[in-house]
Amino acid sequence: MNKTAISFLMIFFVTIHGEQRNICYSGVDNKHTNSSYAVFYQNTRSILSCGVQCSNDVCCVWFIYNETSKQCFGVHHMDNGVQTSKESTALSNTIHYRKGCESDWIEFKGHSYFFGKHTAIWSDAKMECKKMCSYLVNIEDIEEAEWLSTTFLKKDECSTNIFNGCTSWTGGNDLNAEGEYVWDPSNTTMVFTNWHTNEPSLTYPSLATTRDCIDILRNGKWNDRPCLHLNSFICEKSIDF
Repeated sequence: MNKTAISFLMIFFVTIHGEQRNICYSGVDNKHTNSSYAVFYQNTRSILSCGVQCSNDVCCVWFIYNETSKQCFGVHHMDNGVQTSKESTALSNTIHYRKGCESDWIEFKGHSYFFGKHTAIWSDAKMECKKMCSYLVNIEDIEEAEWLSTTFLKKDECSTNIFNGCTSWTGGNDLNAEGEYVWDPSNTTMVFTNWHTNEPSLTYPSLATTRDCIDILRNGKWNDRPCLHLNSFICEKSIDF
């Protein structure tokens, strides 16, 4: 996001599911949302109520408020096919706000990440992310891999065996074609890879056919596992567009 576009910061304290959350918004230039996807929020009488509506909508990453008409639009980002909603056009007399620092999500390089501490099989982890309008993490470079492992996986209680515990599902898999690794949900071919030594299991045909889902280890390296393995998971969504 263009740093010069930030004009001020608004902080809303809202209660969601009985828990108070601190939601931050920064004012941005209108050009950043002209081609975004938006939904109309009814019964908004102020910028504050518009912000609360956005904070209660897990898919909302920005909101647009018209001070004249009191209309409020929650902006949904179309990221990797996760979210679909009505495309908006440029709106006049509006103020745009970017949502950030939502509780339980951590921002890194224009993306927001959530660590699912409870364990799930890969398909269930994928659904958990989808419920939050996000997707299982897609790792694009070594910097992201190392940040993820340091932020979420390196813990004092980790087992001495790097494959046991302190690992998390990613969106990587070769479910459709053995050895052809892609990122879910876009099914784009992996460009960057960061396999652990002797991984993936393609050199062991008897194992490879049952190990189709990829997790990240606490050292940032990758490993392929059976998709029915119970694992923690990391969700990702874009917040900078």
